Amino acid sequence: MTAKIGQAIGELAAAVARLRAAAAEYPTMAENLFAGADEWMRLLHYKLLPHLGGGGCLVIAVAGGTNTGKSTVFNMLLGGNVSPVRPTAAATCRPVVAANAHRARQCLDGLLLSGFRPLPLSDPDAPISHDTPPDALFVSQQDALPDRLVLMDIPDVDSIYPEHWELAENIQAAGDVLVAVVTPEKYKDERVVAFFKRARAAGRHVLPLMNKADPRGDFAAARAQLDDFRRSANLERRPAFVLPHDFNMAGDFHREIAALDGALPLRAYLDTLDAVSIKAEVYQDTIRHFSTQFGAFLYTLGDIAKQLRAVAADFEARADQCAEHYDPEPGEDVGRLVHAFVQSKRGPLRRAVGYVNDKIGQGMFSVWRRASAALRGRAENDGEKPARTADDLAEAQHLRVETLARTVAQEWVQAIPTLGEPARSLVSEEEGKLNIEAAVREVVAETTRNVELSQTFQEHARKTMEAWWNDHAVGRRVLMELDWILAASPLAVALTMGVLTGGFGVPEVAAMSGTFASTFFAKIMEHQFADHWIKFVQPWRDEQRGRFRRALRTHLADAFLAKVHASIAVLEGDIVETMRRCHEQCRKES
Repeated sequence: MTAKIGQAIGELAAAVARLRAAAAEYPTMAENLFAGADEWMRLLHYKLLPHLGGGGCLVIAVAGGTNTGKSTVFNMLLGGNVSPVRPTAAATCRPVVAANAHRARQCLDGLLLSGFRPLPLSDPDAPISHDTPPDALFVSQQDALPDRLVLMDIPDVDSIYPEHWELAENIQAAGDVLVAVVTPEKYKDERVVAFFKRARAAGRHVLPLMNKADPRGDFAAARAQLDDFRRSANLERRPAFVLPHDFNMAGDFHREIAALDGALPLRAYLDTLDAVSIKAEVYQDTIRHFSTQFGAFLYTLGDIAKQLRAVAADFEARADQCAEHYDPEPGEDVGRLVHAFVQSKRGPLRRAVGYVNDKIGQGMFSVWRRASAALRGRAENDGEKPARTADDLAEAQHLRVETLARTVAQEWVQAIPTLGEPARSLVSEEEGKLNIEAAVREVVAETTRNVELSQTFQEHARKTMEAWWNDHAVGRRVLMELDWILAASPLAVALTMGVLTGGFGVPEVAAMSGTFASTFFAKIMEHQFADHWIKFVQPWRDEQRGRFRRALRTHLADAFLAKVHASIAVLEGDIVETMRRCHEQCRKES
């Protein structure tokens, strides 16, 4: 392994750990993301990351299905009773590693096999006890073993206990060579075949061994069965070994395990293996297989991020469409802008009269308001409907915004069950915490609150009105005459009405010099200015829709999508960029 690939593997492992920690906050997303990731994660943590700190030391694991005699084979390779042998199924529940003093110390220090809890094998029955730690790895010092290999006995690959499968898979990932112990009853077992097929695909050397074989015809049946097993598991043509069915063999751990076709016995054959070249080959194959598996994981990750982005885009598009249906009606502020423009065109005399009328009218309005309150109230009770006021307009705007906001919120709620996972769970969790009515009130308040006209709109309005003023002489004269009437008449009319009616109607007339004049001018301009009115107010409407759109996103859409956006940040952040870069390095090296 080059230093460059080693650094990439280290960075990738750290990035994966960070991703798992970040994704853990969103369990459904983590479940979808890491579904099917077990294989490459085992390769990363049990093979690639540690890279066997012992250098050229082969890890040879004796593996197989239930009641195939794995522990017996393991003991025969050691020439003594190290791993307990029991006639019951799934007896071995914790792995045992045998190594010389140097390698045993490396195992106990966690340098040779990572991911386990190494413990000295002081109690011979510990490997068959379920009271021991589930991640325990029992280390037995066997000085007869050479420095370049260690032997392992592992739980059944098809055990009745699911935790045994996990252990067997982890050791398969950590190993270099697997002795595949099968029997005439187990060589076609689907789970057993699949285990060794995965091992070979991941680059492991697999040596088949038929136990309890029929010796007749020079093991003719065993040869056919092993050929069938090789084909089913996609194994290369390597030496195969055999143990005859012999009840007298129990407890005889000094017997050799013979090879078919004249090869060395199994123990002697293992001694001839070139540890350095095999480890290099296994490691290269592991890198290649890991790169393929991890590439599929990155594809899944990108697919989930794409799905979440599509959901977020859909919710935000609904908010934008809702805002487009908002048709705000210009009120006093826009009318005041028009009125102010016309006033700027007054001559000195008109400006003076208008100014005096404005001030006197405002004072009279406050004095006569109380005097006419009772009369005005009685008139309204008698069936008169008051003219539409600024308050009426504001109330209508509030209702319009509230209706639109509540409608789009309901659309989002109804859309949740149609989403795929993990988006459905992420949005549903946030919807359960969201007070929609309170959020709607926030949208209404933020959209309809009084805000000064923007400088951009005021400049647009000034230029548009100036252009209209210069191009429409007749319309200009109409507005100037109307402005003169509004500037000079209201006070005189109000004084006369005050004498004749005892104050009834005076505030309304006096108001024409102030607020009412602005609203009145807005309505007049809507007719006189008809050919330009839509163009004139469009920027203002766009600004109001923009406020509504931002309020919808801030108080509703973002609340629904809080976990979606957070998940996207995880799936598209620096962590994943590091993973992609390191994966590309692994792919090139493989």
